[in-house]
Amino acid sequence: NVVEYYRAFYKNLLSEAEYERRKAEINTFLIDYAHDDAAFSFLPGTKKLGKERSFSVQKTEKSNIWITYYYLRKMMEREMANVALQFNLSKKELRVMTYLYMFDRIESKEELTEFVETSWPMITTIIEQLYIKGYVKLDKGRPTTADLTEKAGELIRVLDRTFQDMERDLIEDFTEESKLSYEDLKAVINQKIVLMSRR
Repeated sequence: NVVEYYRAFYKNLLSEAEYERRKAEINTFLIDYAHDDAAFSFLPGTKKLGKERSFSVQKTEKSNIWITYYYLRKMMEREMANVALQFNLSKKELRVMTYLYMFDRIESKEELTEFVETSWPMITTIIEQLYIKGYVKLDKGRPTTADLTEKAGELIRVLDRTFQDMERDLIEDFTEESKLSYEDLKAVINQKIVLMSRR
């Protein structure tokens, strides 16, 4: 099965001593990954969940910050799933890359695990996979030193363009004056959110 295939992959990738040392961590990763939102897409006949565009079926006439956050998150998750598929990555791999793009480096393991919604042992395995794929570089093999490579630049450009297009679609019916006001308000609100999140 897929888990056994991936276990064999690690045995071939690592030395026998290294594999035995990290066996528990690898097994944890395989168990978590088997329940993750992505299949092992390099295997024939597998595909990631989310290939279908995940539109929300929930509808409401209410208008508040919770509703805005819900639908905005659904839209962003859908677009990120599409980008992940385009580059043959899992959603969690893309989230790690997005985090590195946003903050340039890993200063807080806790914040990264919260953002990716997984454990630190699995994060380290994801980073190793991104290293193998050429999307991150490491200093002396330490996951906390992960940094994006030039190869990651193409993906980041696609991700940026995707969200720029999404934002453009959101405000396409605005007047030019409203668009300018929106940009001003967005900058102020973003700064306020960052300050509030650090309290």
